[in-house]
Amino acid sequence: MSHPKIKRALISVYDKTGIVEFARALHSEFGIEIISTGGTAKLLKENNIPVTMVDEVTGFPEMMNGRVKTLHPKIHAGILADRDNPDHMRQLKEQGIKPIDMVVVNLYPFEKTVADPNCTFEQAIEMIDIGGPCMLRAAAKNHKHVLPVYDEKCYTSVLGWLRGEDGKGFLGWEQNQNELVVETFDATCSYDEEIRDWLEGQMRTWGQCRRLHYFDWGRLRYGENPHQLSNLLQLDYDASPFNLTTSDQSGGIDQQTFMSFNNFADADAAARLCNDLTCELSASTKCQGEAEKANSECGTGLQPVHATKAATGFESLDDERHTRRNLPHIQTPGKTYFVTFRVRSAKLANEERDITLNACKHWDGEKLDLHAAVVMPDHVHLLMTPQGAETDKCPSLGEIMHSIKRHSAREINKLRGKTGPVWQDEVFDRIIRDDNEYQNTWNYI
Repeated sequence: MSHPKIKRALISVYDKTGIVEFARALHSEFGIEIISTGGTAKLLKENNIPVTMVDEVTGFPEMMNGRVKTLHPKIHAGILADRDNPDHMRQLKEQGIKPIDMVVVNLYPFEKTVADPNCTFEQAIEMIDIGGPCMLRAAAKNHKHVLPVYDEKCYTSVLGWLRGEDGKGFLGWEQNQNELVVETFDATCSYDEEIRDWLEGQMRTWGQCRRLHYFDWGRLRYGENPHQLSNLLQLDYDASPFNLTTSDQSGGIDQQTFMSFNNFADADAAARLCNDLTCELSASTKCQGEAEKANSECGTGLQPVHATKAATGFESLDDERHTRRNLPHIQTPGKTYFVTFRVRSAKLANEERDITLNACKHWDGEKLDLHAAVVMPDHVHLLMTPQGAETDKCPSLGEIMHSIKRHSAREINKLRGKTGPVWQDEVFDRIIRDDNEYQNTWNYI
């Protein structure tokens, strides 16, 4: 017996995981009529599941390699019609349109497609789904009468609701609709942002804007001071980062008290320090991994610049100094450093790379001895020794990097006709400990 709210379902999915079982249950258990498109309809028919093709509903064939198939009044009117509005129902009857009560759609995998380094711009554009988001948003808007199903993970729950298994771990029907509505708009919103961010990176030569979504875990005990309010927000909700409450049995009464802003700030600082120190213990392994990654990215068209100077005077580092060598406030006069800094957003054009390389070479012989340098489209590697054997005469790495970044950013912005930061603030540097490490780093660059 069909569920009273579901008589017709439109199914059009890119990821067909579980769709055959789901569609078979809809038809055989509930007598739901299934409308479908292209590859989805073909798969269902191959599995002996009755299907009505979309072009039979619209009276119009699919066009333009599938770009136009569900963008039709007979589809969207069937989804958007308010069943409680007599005028809507009258217009459906006049046009011979039957209501659609469920929309099962998952979207083209745009993010996965553009993650492939061999993906072309044209291939990425073809993976921008148009009809799918339109149908999902229409169903979510009319959620009082239409159920949007945006992901394979929803199939089991939807069947549980249709079978009346509300008391077996499933939400009630009304709660089901509310949850799916919010999640559907969240899914289409995230999908649009993925496309926007990628297109901005492809089409703009200046800074990008990023939109972040946070899960709100609720109010903390207080903010930085007792009279201030604060909430704990977390990117990409999976599970609670850690226990947010502490037990208080003062006065013989059990109380649960949320941590304060300062508690989280202190815990975060401690965790970051532990992470930094742990990373230093495996620095050589990390360096090797970065070298392999860079080699795979570089290909054969890049031209590192090598100076003729040789590094001398290396000293062995004891365990304590080896562990601490990457901390930014530590600099040993006379030591050679491997330095990496990165582009903030848009990749550097060839002329901009030349500007950056000239900026790196500018202080050679005056503030530093530049042994090797390479400017990639998105980062810069330097092997250099700040000049000066005494601490008070040795220019700091910060001073040198500030000069290089400031000069190159100014000239690059002139070329682009823009303003704003070009380089990220962070810089990774490490001391070269011996001749073998120097030679390996020089060869890597």
